[in-house]
Amino acid sequence: MDDWHRVGQACAELIRAWHQQYGVQMRPTYMSDAEHDRYLAAVASVEKMDFSDPAAQRELAYLQISGPFEWFFGESIPDDLLQHVAREHHLVDVPLPRTLGEVGRLLRRIVEGREQPVEAEPAEPEDPARRPVHSQTRDQLRDAATDYYREILKEDFDEVAKVGGINALLSMSLERNAWKGHPESDATLLSPEILGLRVLPAGTRPDDLIDAIRAGEVVVHDVIGGPRE
Repeated sequence: MDDWHRVGQACAELIRAWHQQYGVQMRPTYMSDAEHDRYLAAVASVEKMDFSDPAAQRELAYLQISGPFEWFFGESIPDDLLQHVAREHHLVDVPLPRTLGEVGRLLRRIVEGREQPVEAEPAEPEDPARRPVHSQTRDQLRDAATDYYREILKEDFDEVAKVGGINALLSMSLERNAWKGHPESDATLLSPEILGLRVLPAGTRPDDLIDAIRAGEVVVHDVIGGPRE
């Protein structure tokens, strides 16, 4: 297809329309009030964007891939919305991506001049901050999370694992990606940075309770309101 700018306009409109119609009615459990406010402000800011302008397309690609819209990276786009936007931009024979993250990535490639056929979309370079996994059981999913976080946390891994950090990171990743919660499900594990977390070396906290737990000086017998498994 020659008119990649038209495909870019369609991708930008898909992102804007989804967040206006669906995203504003949703709020992930781990999204703080401040993050939710930033998200709503971003949705409002794209209302009057001119998507014939490549700069506007670039801005929307950023919002979806690594900005406030990234919270909904793995959300599927309803068929009726896909079909409506395709008709509006005369792309009924062009198979547009079906998730917000894929649409954002295609839009980024277009504005960067890396045009590739939509029907033969190349794989993005592996993103170390995200790891897609396919699990048959919950134990397999937990093992995949352990391997992933051991790899990216490296020397901090043992300290994080001691205080149940792997379970917390896994739970937050599943929440952000709307995991199906049953065997034979796909999930995406996210780095602590994407989840808004920062691993602090032992001894650097103003409150040393966590360090005391890590060192075995304090033993946690029970957690109120936490998971029992």
